[in-house]
Amino acid sequence: MQTETILAAVAAFAFVAGSAPCHAETTNSVTVNNVAKKAQLELDANQKTRYHNIHYNFGHKWIPESVFKHSIHFRESLDGTDTEFPVQFGEYLVELWNDLWRGEPPETAAPGIEIIAVNTGTNATDKVNGFLITFPEPLQLPDNYFAFIFVDKNRSLRYLTYERTNPIFGGGESVAVLCGWHSNGGRANYGLIGGVTRDEFIEVLKPFLLKESPPAAIWNPTGGEIEY
Repeated sequence: MQTETILAAVAAFAFVAGSAPCHAETTNSVTVNNVAKKAQLELDANQKTRYHNIHYNFGHKWIPESVFKHSIHFRESLDGTDTEFPVQFGEYLVELWNDLWRGEPPETAAPGIEIIAVNTGTNATDKVNGFLITFPEPLQLPDNYFAFIFVDKNRSLRYLTYERTNPIFGGGESVAVLCGWHSNGGRANYGLIGGVTRDEFIEVLKPFLLKESPPAAIWNPTGGEIEY
């Protein structure tokens, strides 16, 4: 199936579902992003509810389902054999977000996506390639600040999220927790907390990139098998 056809099908599904760096370097020119709005969004109660619903479905349902459904394209993108898919996927993410929000005031920043190499050691070859997704501002938990799509040491495609969390963990509004979705639909919270900047997210990611087996999940709200 052609990439364009796959993305069109993915985008159609998304409408139904919804109705740089200190330790990383960009590996190519694949970057799709709107200019982020620096001022905090000022939404009324109805807008906040709608914004959260869009944000949650976007980052926790549609994107992981599309990642695992079309895993071959993500794998080929990460190993460098498919250079068209990352740009097309990024453009669809931006288009989808804007269409779901439908330009309702106030204007929101669209998601950004790029392929980066995260340095995991002292040698130039010690790195892991991945899709880094930067989400629009998360206004409530568990909406995402970032997500990372990569192939782990067991050759499993992974989708990890970095989510706004409860301020009781410390840091006020400026803390996030590492979670993830598995190909079987299972969800897990790994209890790894950090700051909300891009570099802080990459630091929290590193245990998953360095180890043969990632840290065990400490919480699995879906029951059944946890993500591993």
